[in-house]
Amino acid sequence: MLGSSGQPLNISSKKNRALLGILALSPRQISSRERLASLLWGDHGEDQARASLRQSLATLRREIGPADLDVLRTSEDGVGLDLSLLHVDALEFLDAAQNQDTAPLARAAKLWSGPPLQDLALRTAAFEDWSRAETERLIAAASTVFERLSQTTQGRARIDYATRLVALDPLRETSQRELMRAYAGEGDNGLALKQYETCRKLLAEELGVEPREVTSNLFRWIQLQEQVEPEPPVIPVSQYPQIALLGREDELARLRSWWRRGDKAKGLRLLLVEGESGVGKTRLIEEFIDRLRREQRINLLRGRSSTENTPAGSRPFEEALHSALHAQTGYVRRALAELSPATLADLSGIFPDLSRQRPDLPERREDLAFGELQTAVGRLLAELSGPFEAGESRIPLILFLDDLHLAGGDTFLLLEYLALHHADLPLHVLGCHLTESPRARGPIAALAGRFQELERPVDHLQLGPLSSSDLRRLHQDLIESGPEERLPRFLERVTGGLPVALVEILFDRYEAHELRYQADGRWRWTGDTALDDETPLALDDLIWGRIRRLPRSARRLLTLAAVIGQRFDADVLARIEHEDISVVWANLRIWIERHMVRPVNDPWAEVDHYPSPSPKDSTEIRAPLEFCHRRLRTVIYRRLPAERRKAIHGQVAHELRARLDHDPSTWAEPLAYHFSNAERWEPAVRCHLQAGQLAADQPAPVRALLHFDRALALLPRADLAHGEAQEIGEAIHRGRQRVVEVLSSEDHPFVRDEVVDVVG
Repeated sequence: MLGSSGQPLNISSKKNRALLGILALSPRQISSRERLASLLWGDHGEDQARASLRQSLATLRREIGPADLDVLRTSEDGVGLDLSLLHVDALEFLDAAQNQDTAPLARAAKLWSGPPLQDLALRTAAFEDWSRAETERLIAAASTVFERLSQTTQGRARIDYATRLVALDPLRETSQRELMRAYAGEGDNGLALKQYETCRKLLAEELGVEPREVTSNLFRWIQLQEQVEPEPPVIPVSQYPQIALLGREDELARLRSWWRRGDKAKGLRLLLVEGESGVGKTRLIEEFIDRLRREQRINLLRGRSSTENTPAGSRPFEEALHSALHAQTGYVRRALAELSPATLADLSGIFPDLSRQRPDLPERREDLAFGELQTAVGRLLAELSGPFEAGESRIPLILFLDDLHLAGGDTFLLLEYLALHHADLPLHVLGCHLTESPRARGPIAALAGRFQELERPVDHLQLGPLSSSDLRRLHQDLIESGPEERLPRFLERVTGGLPVALVEILFDRYEAHELRYQADGRWRWTGDTALDDETPLALDDLIWGRIRRLPRSARRLLTLAAVIGQRFDADVLARIEHEDISVVWANLRIWIERHMVRPVNDPWAEVDHYPSPSPKDSTEIRAPLEFCHRRLRTVIYRRLPAERRKAIHGQVAHELRARLDHDPSTWAEPLAYHFSNAERWEPAVRCHLQAGQLAADQPAPVRALLHFDRALALLPRADLAHGEAQEIGEAIHRGRQRVVEVLSSEDHPFVRDEVVDVVG
């Protein structure tokens, strides 16, 4: 503790130092005389204790010194400190420890030299209890500081922070594992294994127990790294038979014709591919883009709408642009360099990494209007479609919006804005959607009509099931032998011509050893399935049969992934299950091989190297994962008993809240989704409110409106005190009113009938 002169205070008496410590660590640095007397002289009578306190305060005044006479504030009832005249390391440490940024945390680590009360052992029970509680509070804060720093730094600094973390409580296995990971992360597996042995012996000697399974799993994984590359294992692309796109040559020809017409149309245009679920809309567009990229240079933006974790809002746009901004290719760097700092600051609301990558940017405006955000997005798209070098022609830009029927009103408002203000942009918008979705007749039809009003080209491509001739061609091209006529008829009967069902039945028969894959790329039929049996095969039952063939560990983790959502990360699965990452990756290989899960391809990965190979040519993949089709994820999710599903949502929410970044933009929406499905109404309301406020600030007004409405609907179910419920309700209404004013009319065709599907 330093006085106003900057010099350490020299307090001779242990009790006076304890008195100063109590005052410094008391709330608002003030304490009653009764409390002070009880803590320090509790073994004395009341009068004697108060007299000792008065004497101690007088001595303390003299030792603090004349220059700091005003530091000690006394009255008849209370005693306090004026911190404007003092510097207390412990308070500065606690303040810095509450921050989540690296610099303040590093400052806190520098300030930490051990519990400040460790040399103040007094013989009064009350003081010992207080000292123990304060020491535990300070050590808990220090643990948070060193753990966070160890997880966000690299090199020797990471090891140093992890070592200091272990020193706080050597019996805490979480800290021991962090130090093991720090050693292993720097390639020093030997020290990591030695640390495990130290931990094991300590637990045996002090507690008489063995390390937890998660610690032992980490030990075994590090042992494995001693024998192989220290890098995390890569995920091989599936070695299962690959099924080519079948029966879609006419549709591909129509897409090629549409593309060629773009040279004459010049500017923004829209193509809507529609069909029933499982008919292969996404697969068709992927094949078209894959072939196109082999022939010419294009830039691709791809985003998928979803009702898992979040109302869709403008999420497809955000996802599409995120992949470009994270790629940091030459084109992206050039595009960003052409945008003004003010425009980049406007974009940072939906792309927070921009402000982290460019600390020189101005502060983002809190009153940013939705129209101003649309302008910034339009400028970014214009730059992304510009020539790489002066004098070159502009690069065609494809915006592929998957599952457009799940998109929110913000997406349609952005597309309308582009048609109004960037009609000359060489942007080819491809959207696919379900024919049977009510939104096909609502906002999607309204969007197509708006494009036509603005004289922007709109085309439609209706995709139907595969025909009998398509299935016969499959038999002729891919299957070497087998029942010549019965097999195509069997496939048509059990699949209804839906490609997703066709893939599932072929892989089902492959796993049952009735189809064999050969070196020439063809299959050989060796089965004895009753092909003439008229018993219907439900697609969901077929999928579930394949899931049940998985090893128990793979099935358990895949169930967890299905609860998380259509997309997930391996490290998230590992954290939620408290499983070693090597175990998760071993199961990922099984899922990918069986065409249940696939890596999410980055459309910008090869943007500077055209003509690029197909993503399927790759042999190693490091990427987020997604279910190969929504039906597969839905079958797993819906087969879970309701109570079990609710419990897993609660588990996911609990782990995400404990482990996600403290930036609310990373956790508000997923936690709102999982808490709602766990029927944890109080945190669900709070998270929906937080998510609505964040969406309003971006601004993404439609998504904000959905979150506010959901919070209002859940508020009566939340277990909140009357005053707190009223306060939260007022905050929801204020936020809702704000976005309604932005939208100007809730009867806008792109906003009407917005709903939140919390089940996904």
